[in-house]
Amino acid sequence: MGLAEEYKISVYQDYGPLATKEHIRLVRNKQTGQICVKKVIDYTQRDVIEFRRKSTNSYFPQLFDVIEENGKYIIIEEYVNGVTLEEYMMGEALSEEKAVKIGRQVCKALIDLHHAEPMIVYRDLKAENIMVTSNDDVKLVDFNISRTFQEGKKRDTVLLGTAEYAAPEQFGYFQTDNRTDIYAFGVLFNYMLTGKFPIEYITEGKYADLVQKCIELEPSKRYQEIEKILEELGGDESDKKEISTVSDVSWTIPGFRSKTGWKMITATLGYLLVLYMGLSMEFVKENGEVYPLVLLWIYRLSITAAQIATIFFVCNYRGISNIIPIYKHRFLIIRVISYIATWFVFFLMAIMVAGIIETIINI
Repeated sequence: MGLAEEYKISVYQDYGPLATKEHIRLVRNKQTGQICVKKVIDYTQRDVIEFRRKSTNSYFPQLFDVIEENGKYIIIEEYVNGVTLEEYMMGEALSEEKAVKIGRQVCKALIDLHHAEPMIVYRDLKAENIMVTSNDDVKLVDFNISRTFQEGKKRDTVLLGTAEYAAPEQFGYFQTDNRTDIYAFGVLFNYMLTGKFPIEYITEGKYADLVQKCIELEPSKRYQEIEKILEELGGDESDKKEISTVSDVSWTIPGFRSKTGWKMITATLGYLLVLYMGLSMEFVKENGEVYPLVLLWIYRLSITAAQIATIFFVCNYRGISNIIPIYKHRFLIIRVISYIATWFVFFLMAIMVAGIIETIINI
């Protein structure tokens, strides 16, 4: 730890563990007097921490300082003055109105995580990790087991989560993704409405179908996006405006979203190869005649666009492929077949479009 980092740490006076958790300390900024929370986070959480550094989402505690030390991060974050949702409920079910109000705020917090680049899966959504203020405002805390979604990975390396809330995939069946949090949301919402977990009793009220769809064992049968749940909960125009802000997915193209050096170099070489192959192709008519230059470039550009579109679609650019569950299938061979089929469809579409243009201009 350098002098700058040591100075940052010295600014905060330690007041002891928070709620008997030794790894979470209550501290006070000696310069401003502000009460904060100090945590030690594993270095594997760097992507999550980097996201939180930049995030302005009001449903997360604000991150004030991040200090690297011996392969770990020391973070200083906002102290949320409130109680956990578990304490707020006091062992009783909430009214439908309060459950919906809290549920909608949780959805808005998850939307921002799920649209991060790369996607962040919270993985530990439960009543103990949701703080409720005196105004019934919600903050999502404890990102210790959150992780980024990794394309092509079969399953999580470490199996973590809280048993009552954990989706089947958290027990090693396949990789967790945004639908894992959707499962936990269904459990949480049922808990708020009934005071019980779905394994004990599922609500029979207005939101019974919503809960049931969230907690389907097969991820493809659940809601595929948290935004759909917010709609079911009756989001108004102000919600839509907020969603358009928090879910504004990065326009950064695939290969550059993680900002990892080797990935960006590989992606650059890949895009250059696609451009070279597509823009240097030669086409001849059935009678052996060479295509006029205009038509030649129409075909070249169409084929190149098809290849780029395939890359963007397969890499889920701006969430475009979320609407097709087969892209997240548990079996790799199924996913590979779907990728090949996508390429074939885009290739045929490119040829058809170029052919239509050729007919129209009649060269």
